Amino acid sequence: MLQKVMSLDFSFPFARKILAAVYREGSFYRIPFGPLRGLQFHYDSKMTAHAVLGIQDLNFFSLATALFEKLGWTDSKEFSAFDLGANRGLYSLYLSKYFGKVYAFEPNPVVFEILDQNCKKNHLLNVETVPKAVTEKKGTLELCIGDEDHTGFLKGAQRPQSSFKSQQVATISLDAFAEEKAILPVRFIKIDIEGAGIWALDGAKKLIETHRPVIYFESHSPEEDKSLGDLLLKNNYKAFRVTNSQWVEDASKTHPSKEGVWGNCLVIPNEYMDAAHAVLKSA
Repeated sequence: MLQKVMSLDFSFPFARKILAAVYREGSFYRIPFGPLRGLQFHYDSKMTAHAVLGIQDLNFFSLATALFEKLGWTDSKEFSAFDLGANRGLYSLYLSKYFGKVYAFEPNPVVFEILDQNCKKNHLLNVETVPKAVTEKKGTLELCIGDEDHTGFLKGAQRPQSSFKSQQVATISLDAFAEEKAILPVRFIKIDIEGAGIWALDGAKKLIETHRPVIYFESHSPEEDKSLGDLLLKNNYKAFRVTNSQWVEDASKTHPSKEGVWGNCLVIPNEYMDAAHAVLKSA
């Protein structure tokens, strides 16, 4: 059944009209499919059909579940995870099943409220929502906010469009956040922050060196590709490109090199490579 649903062509206007006829704006509904099936989620008409149905990013969730289970992280009360660019909280809800503490960072104030509501509605006491952008340092930056699906990015990370609004938001680095909190050992970080991954990685050097987390990195620019490649080379990590189910063969190269760093990558420290190869060889 799930495969049939995934194979459907969800054109945005058509699918959103159908969903708007079924769900009431601002109401909570139970996710019908995928790893979050049964959890409650806040509906708004800007959501994609895949997100509403629970079938967004299923390839990643399948790989992550297999890897977490292989590493024995099925109920890791003693470990923590970070969700950078948490948006409405799909990844945070998923990670809450595997880790004792999840820190969900979302700087867009409108989206943050939805994220916070989704976590509270599901009684996720192990998820802490943080209304800040993650960069290389504490401070403030201008957040450019679009209307479509609550899109947004930090000024300087992408070129703003004239239709985007802007708002000052608080920023923090992961290294500074870890120093302020008595955090559990960090085993996983998801980074999807629309071009600002360069800054986030720069501000997480100590944390990555100390905690050696698995990282899921969604790259949006050649600059982010290069930043991730530098991390691989300097920290004894390997990257599996989820976008096309291939290992990155040359971390010194970026797009358009087929062997280089680009796309959505599952980034794994060398000490976990036996488990990673066992899980990902059939991907």
